[in-house]
Amino acid sequence: MQFLAFPDVDFSLVTRLDDRLLDVALDIQQQMGRESLYVNYIQRQQKDIELLRKDEAHPIPKDFDYDVLDGLSNELKLKLSAARPGTLAHVARIDGMTPAALTLILTKIRQTGRKRSA
Repeated sequence: MQFLAFPDVDFSLVTRLDDRLLDVALDIQQQMGRESLYVNYIQRQQKDIELLRKDEAHPIPKDFDYDVLDGLSNELKLKLSAARPGTLAHVARIDGMTPAALTLILTKIRQTGRKRSA
């Protein structure tokens, strides 16, 4: 079903490759089309989640400045600054947190740690 991820490809074109797919219900066809569009994004997010699970216990410096993170929403910056989480596991529990935001925070913490140790 990877064909459905290409522009201008719909289920009717895919059925030409395999006529057994003609019996698939319309709602299932539509769902397969949606999932095909987002499969790469979902796989990347899943990899990010797996990496973050390994780093859940990673400590966050008490003086970490969330305002310097350009890719973080102002709402999350405010929540994080108020909560002052101690680890990435604590960050993950904040309402509205996304895997992408967690990755951004971890990356910045690691960069800051490297600069301090250099």
